[in-house]
Amino acid sequence: MKKESGSASHGTVFKVAVVLIVLFGLVVLRHGLSRRNVRPTETLDPGTTPADTSETGNTPDDPSEADARPTQRASRASRAAPVRVQPFRGQYCASVGPPGWAVIDENPQRSSFGADLASGDRLAFAAYSIFPAGSIAPPGFETPSRAVTSTLTNFGTIQVRFGSHRQLAPNVFLLDYVSATNHGVAFYQVIPAGADGYMIVMRMAGTGTSPGQWEKRGAEAMAVARSLVCQVPIVPAGPDPPGLNAKTEGGSNNGDESDTLYNTWLEREYYHNPQNGENYWVSPSENYSQTGPDGPGYYATYGGNLIKLAPGYAQ
Repeated sequence: MKKESGSASHGTVFKVAVVLIVLFGLVVLRHGLSRRNVRPTETLDPGTTPADTSETGNTPDDPSEADARPTQRASRASRAAPVRVQPFRGQYCASVGPPGWAVIDENPQRSSFGADLASGDRLAFAAYSIFPAGSIAPPGFETPSRAVTSTLTNFGTIQVRFGSHRQLAPNVFLLDYVSATNHGVAFYQVIPAGADGYMIVMRMAGTGTSPGQWEKRGAEAMAVARSLVCQVPIVPAGPDPPGLNAKTEGGSNNGDESDTLYNTWLEREYYHNPQNGENYWVSPSENYSQTGPDGPGYYATYGGNLIKLAPGYAQ
């Protein structure tokens, strides 16, 4: 009996040992797979190139180069990248915007004109319109304000809620509006035309009304609208209206809400790459870096490195 009991005990110990060895092997295998498949992630901005995250294992020979790379990467991670833009045009109108923007429709009439522009994904839009008001206009356009309202509501067929309305200069206005499908702004200038007659030149910018869409793409649409230039036979080309691309010194009519809308209208500024002439929109609140490799300023990726952008639009 003792001999049988000893055998059983040895068998039990052997089985336990086998189980422990198998479990240990599974743990080692799982740990090896985890190390192979899981890598630490970094938050990178759109300007980062594949070279920034390659794992070659090489180290720079120059210690100063080793010290500079973490600074550049930290600068990229801390600020959003400026937006590269390019010119585009239709038959009558031209503007500047991120790749994908295009003039999708132009409609010249005897006494009016309209042009529609849209982003490549159709989530943001801009427009340019010229139409009469007052004594030279049809019913519903008796005054400049009624003419603008009739245009934005498609002659009253679309329900629109109007928000902040700011006068930027004599005969120049900025109006915020929301419909069931669009959230936008209208920047318009009233030009006298004969006895009690007017011509309205209006730029519009907007997005859809999905949550967060206006906040994400509204400034982009406004910058495209600000950049719009149309050569229309019925209205001779003239200087930009006051307030289109520069802040005026006049006060707001409607307080902080109006100021915020106007600041958003003016948010994007033009800078360019001094090496290749590529143009960018920059936002002081989003893109300005205090810790760039060449001092504070706006930076873009060029040749795998950061380059400091120069102010202005490069023709």
